[in-house]
Amino acid sequence: MKKSIIEGLVWNILSLFASKGFGFVVQIVLARLLLPEHFGIVGMTVVFTNVIMVLGELGLAAALIQMKESKLENLHLSTAFLASIGINLILYLITVALIAPFAVWFYDEPILLSIISVTSIQIILKSIIVIPRVLLTRELDFKRINIIEIISFFIAGVSALLLAWKGAGVWSIVFMGLTNSLVSLPLFWSTVKWRPNLEFSKKAFNEIFQNGVFDTLQRVFMSLTSNIDYLFIGKMVSAVSLGFYTLAFVITDTFRQQIMSVLNKVLFPVFGKLQEDKVKIKKYYLKVVKLNCYFITPVMLVMIGFTEPIIVLLVGEEWLKAAFPIKAMAFSSIVHSVGGGTDAVLKGLGKFKLNFKVYSLKTLFITIPAFYIGIYYYGINGAAVAVVLHKFISRVIFQILMKRIVLISELELFRAVVPAAIGASASVTLILYYYYANIKDMFFTVVFIILSLLVYFLFSFRLISKEFKNIFEGKIQLSN
Repeated sequence: MKKSIIEGLVWNILSLFASKGFGFVVQIVLARLLLPEHFGIVGMTVVFTNVIMVLGELGLAAALIQMKESKLENLHLSTAFLASIGINLILYLITVALIAPFAVWFYDEPILLSIISVTSIQIILKSIIVIPRVLLTRELDFKRINIIEIISFFIAGVSALLLAWKGAGVWSIVFMGLTNSLVSLPLFWSTVKWRPNLEFSKKAFNEIFQNGVFDTLQRVFMSLTSNIDYLFIGKMVSAVSLGFYTLAFVITDTFRQQIMSVLNKVLFPVFGKLQEDKVKIKKYYLKVVKLNCYFITPVMLVMIGFTEPIIVLLVGEEWLKAAFPIKAMAFSSIVHSVGGGTDAVLKGLGKFKLNFKVYSLKTLFITIPAFYIGIYYYGINGAAVAVVLHKFISRVIFQILMKRIVLISELELFRAVVPAAIGASASVTLILYYYYANIKDMFFTVVFIILSLLVYFLFSFRLISKEFKNIFEGKIQLSN
């Protein structure tokens, strides 16, 4: 397992810099070629399509990954495969016939009918690759997964840029996601030997779904949590404002998500294999917290300190209305990073029901009211403040859970976070001093920022790698 974990980390990091780094560049170039309202229109569709895609997953993938080796049979895989395709075909028809027309009525945007209908084709495509991805994840074969993701995203990104350059407008963003799914489908199936035998077992489905249902419901609430602000802004403010807000998410929270997903993708199946040993899970969790903070904190502090110059440099002055949301979301990303993948821990331990309860209550009583009040009175700036509030309360709640389930104290969490906070703050303070004490030349400042962060990351990586080396060399022996 330890070899697989190391390889998984390496390939997820390579994928982050390759596909996600390239994806960030694509988004920035698209912001140069397109208008804020184009991003706003896509943001309106995301509210509906994301929830449908989560429902279509049924939690089957998470349940299959978490299922113990001794219980998983080929019948479970075939049953999940057939159930996934069948249910997603039904969901696609419902989306085209009911949800897309409702979105048109809700936002009074006729173009949403065709955009949602095309975007939702991904629901069917993703259902076809569920089992190949599950099998590769269970084997901790992240090398193949990430190679596929890199190839797919590169082709999709280039296609989107060409379409935007040719004047396709909002459709360049729409077809980027669709192209990604189309390219990855044959690639995933070519990497696994398993083929469905078209057998469906009600018993096998119930065994999978008893955990999957709670994962699905929890992910629905997560989708609502992450998109309710888009819904309110698109309805209560405007598509243009939603475009500014979307850019703020692309620059900040998307980066945070990708950094945190690097380890979470690897450690979710690992937590599943180590369900009976909470001591090991606790130590891994704290290491992940430290890694998250080391990599996210300095970048987000740079975002806060240089928001306006970064916006002008990357996308132009016409996007400056996104400045305050970027600052607030960068701070919220730092807050969120003080967690080592709580979701992966709870799922790995099989606590899908508890995870669902926490997310549902948090969404209903904290997230939705905070976003509604913030947007109603202060527009996208109020939404950004609501994000900070939501992240802070979430960290408090999940720390309480981690303390009860894995026995992680606040002092242990504090010790994991402080070194990164001190190092990042010192590095960014030096950068700010250079900027404001000199001629404020943004080009040379960007060069200085990049060099400073590289030095910081290289130094931090040496410290972090020593701790992980202790794990792999035997201070915490992994079970096979």
